[in-house]
Amino acid sequence: MKARKAGEPEPNIPALSHSEVKKVTELYIEMFERITGESFR
Repeated sequence: MKARKAGEPEPNIPALSHSEVKKVTELYIEMFERITGESFR
């Protein structure tokens, strides 16, 4: 955010660990199912 405000290039986004990817994936699937009422799998 500081870089954006200063008009500088933004730094690279750090990679997520495998466990973080799994958590985020499950969260998105749960949100999809809640919003649509459909099963993702």
